[in-house]
Amino acid sequence: MSEDMKGPGEQAMPATTAKDHLLKVGGYLWTNQKPLLVLILIAIVFAFLSEHFFTFNNLMNVARQASIAALLAAGMTLVLTLGDIDLSVGANAGFCGVIAAYLLKHGVAAPWTFMMVLGVGGCVGWINGFLVTKVRIPFFIATLATMSVLTGAGFLITGGYPISLLPASWKPFGRGLIGGLPVPVLIMLIVFVVLQLMQSRTTIGRSIYAVGANERAARLCGIKTDRVRLFAYTLCGVLAALGGIVMSSRLDSGDPTVGATFLLTLIAAPVLGGTKLSGGIGTMFGTLVGVFVLGVLNNIMSLMNLNSYWQEVVRGAIILAVVVPQIERRRR
Repeated sequence: MSEDMKGPGEQAMPATTAKDHLLKVGGYLWTNQKPLLVLILIAIVFAFLSEHFFTFNNLMNVARQASIAALLAAGMTLVLTLGDIDLSVGANAGFCGVIAAYLLKHGVAAPWTFMMVLGVGGCVGWINGFLVTKVRIPFFIATLATMSVLTGAGFLITGGYPISLLPASWKPFGRGLIGGLPVPVLIMLIVFVVLQLMQSRTTIGRSIYAVGANERAARLCGIKTDRVRLFAYTLCGVLAALGGIVMSSRLDSGDPTVGATFLLTLIAAPVLGGTKLSGGIGTMFGTLVGVFVLGVLNNIMSLMNLNSYWQEVVRGAIILAVVVPQIERRRR
């Protein structure tokens, strides 16, 4: 409408510029998706630091490496949303990888091995939940004890040496490709979509939030809090087993020690993605972004040939920078 056609009370609406759109998008990300904004900014900065960062092969390598940590962190997110921490997730993954290698070496077919290992991981998770809910052992002590038992059992089965040279039928889980995408990445995406829908659209998902926010109030509302906690720990165990399957396939071996290296990442990634250590708040999407933030940092440190000892220093500093503010807010 031209100026001479407007009525006496009408005013021309200001045109929306590209700058306005960018500011609006940036404001939304800063308010609602800070972890995603951090990931985008880190990727932009690293694109200038290394010409190899934005190559397809490197990005697929980052996604492939992050897929295992993401599967384990997804289970940790469920437990953290309850206000608990499962310290045995990494050990469970390593133990399940050992069980998978042992079964395959003794002639068990890959599909049966896959199902049996998921069952083993789920049983470990259920035991953790039982110790916490029924025996009333604090989650820190219960899962720390389970971690020690699983690590020791893994060494007993392997005799202290990894079980290597697994059958070719096991390789697709960790090294296969479908449509040009790595199978571990596809598994990760499917799992996270399903879990995100479970969190937001199902009764059990909302119950996990309720128990984590205020367990006493949830119980008064009729929620079976012990059943919810058992479910979360059991599903966490199943996801740890799935991560162990992918890990054993990718490494072509079962090694009880490899899962322990993920522990700090499994706590830092959900917290970086917005999950509160006090419980009641957390999303799978945030955890996935947190995993990729840490994965990108690890990748760029490798591309820059940073000393491995300094890499450990940087990882520890990042975890402190993420966790300490939450502890301070909770204390206040």
